[in-house]
Amino acid sequence: MNTSLGSIYTDRADMESYTFFLYSFVRGYKPDSILEIGISRGVSTTTFFNAVEEGKLENCIYHGIDIDENCKNIFDSYKNSRFGIRLLHTDISDNVAKDWNLPIDLLMINGSEYGQVYKDFYNFGSWVKPGGFVFIKGTYKGSKFPSKLDTVYRIVEDLDNLFGEEYRHITLPYSFGLTVCEKK
Repeated sequence: MNTSLGSIYTDRADMESYTFFLYSFVRGYKPDSILEIGISRGVSTTTFFNAVEEGKLENCIYHGIDIDENCKNIFDSYKNSRFGIRLLHTDISDNVAKDWNLPIDLLMINGSEYGQVYKDFYNFGSWVKPGGFVFIKGTYKGSKFPSKLDTVYRIVEDLDNLFGEEYRHITLPYSFGLTVCEKK
């Protein structure tokens, strides 16, 4: 069931609008595994890395998937970190999914269009542990920031039909939107 918090105005239209939430969530939830699909500029990635480091989550394994090999620079800047393990997959998520067999505590989908977000949720959602979470970026239909994310909000409308009662979810309705799904 989708729950709305109402509309909150912000003049930010990027992941920076959610860094405090992501950081606080990881510090409090203490996941053993994070899979992020779509690293881009690395805003959520570095937020996750900082939360793992400062929370001393030494056993947390982070997997990042992005076709842009420049994302390696983000990983290199944390190579001296004492906590967590960071692995970068420079490929498309569909290819990584073929061989994926690891449990996931937190799945972050930074997709830019409905079809790919759906495939990522379908391909990796079954690996999310019960009590684990999926975050999907770009899901606020009322966003004042139209962009290539314009179709992603449809995944929220379809979650109940596609995945039944397996997940409960809520959308944070500011900037471009972030939907938080908890696997039951």
